Amino acid sequence: MSELADVSVDLIITSPPYNIGTKYADNLDRLSLGAYQGLLRRVFAECFRVLKEDGKIIIEVADSVIADGVCIQLAGYLQSVCVSLGLKLEERRINFVNTKGGFELPDHNWNADYVTKADAHSNCHQILVLSKSKNTEFNPDGKVVYFNYSPADGHPCPIPDSMRSFLLDAYFKKGFTVLDCFMGTGSLGSEVIKRGGEYVGYELAEKHFNAAEKRLKEII
Repeated sequence: MSELADVSVDLIITSPPYNIGTKYADNLDRLSLGAYQGLLRRVFAECFRVLKEDGKIIIEVADSVIADGVCIQLAGYLQSVCVSLGLKLEERRINFVNTKGGFELPDHNWNADYVTKADAHSNCHQILVLSKSKNTEFNPDGKVVYFNYSPADGHPCPIPDSMRSFLLDAYFKKGFTVLDCFMGTGSLGSEVIKRGGEYVGYELAEKHFNAAEKRLKEII
């Protein structure tokens, strides 16, 4: 983008190609993975150079793509590229590009059974809003919320405390009955009971079921 001067652009709105063989006129969107990643890095490095200090970059991108049998978490990769360049994530919105009545449908190259063996991109897209500096204080009720998963209680992927609290604060009322059909070690159930609700949980793994039963009996 050598035609553009440094810090000369107020707003960038873009959606990158997904490298899944889409034909754009005479250009076939098909590069090696390394070449594709290099392309994205070069493009967004230039975006950073030309963006004003108070400007914003808005990227609409599939959450993940499958190209030549390789799955790439594309939205995450792009975030990592942008952050490494010095950009900061301000907002993130989730968008489903193929729905009917609010129901998610198979999207590009996904079969009716929601399975694909072809090059494809996810129906779930992210709209990333980035800037060189965040211009406002972080809003805890905003659009970007991070929940980090890590093993606990012998379970490889328990629901994080922060996520559990977030969901219950938003949607739970005292007296509600809450169902978790994959309850793991019952951490959600213990919080539901503490808050004055009733809890129903299912778990096939005996080890996790026993841990959940012990935890819930102690709470009761």
